[in-house]
Amino acid sequence: MQVEACFSKLRRLPGMDELTDQVDKLAGFCEERRLLLEQERIHRWLHIWLLLHIPLSVALLVLGVLHIVTALYY
Repeated sequence: MQVEACFSKLRRLPGMDELTDQVDKLAGFCEERRLLLEQERIHRWLHIWLLLHIPLSVALLVLGVLHIVTALYY
């Protein structure tokens, strides 16, 4: 990944030996932010899916009940 290469390059800079913990924390924060953005994107897609799925499910249930009633009537 490009981020890993960037942090690896940062760790190799002269004088960064004593700042390794802070660089690791910063890398962790960046990774967490990336994962949260991915989760937000997937969450949006799931809400869009619900807008399609719920009406179709209700229509299927109504048609199923209608089919049962007409099958029992005839």
